[in-house]
Amino acid sequence: IHYIDENYASEITLNDLAKLCTMSLTNFRRIFTTVCGISPIQYLLDVRIRRASELLHQSSYSIAEIAQLCGFKDVEYFCRTFKKRKGITASQARKAAFL
Repeated sequence: IHYIDENYASEITLNDLAKLCTMSLTNFRRIFTTVCGISPIQYLLDVRIRRASELLHQSSYSIAEIAQLCGFKDVEYFCRTFKKRKGITASQARKAAFL
């Protein structure tokens, strides 16, 4: 969890996380999900979207820049993921911050 929280902007794979914990991929995924209640990938996406939301409210970075700063390689994927998790688009979130 600490590694994800500190390195969310980098490319993080499940294999990398499992190796850091000296576990097999299957065991790591199972234990992480049991302990956290969500999969490691879902946790990573939550962290990235939370940080993106903060940047949308507190910075003047473009949405594309925010996507990149938060570890998303594809802006369209970022926008879809943001809307799915927040219920509004990244543009709507930014506008709401400045009302």
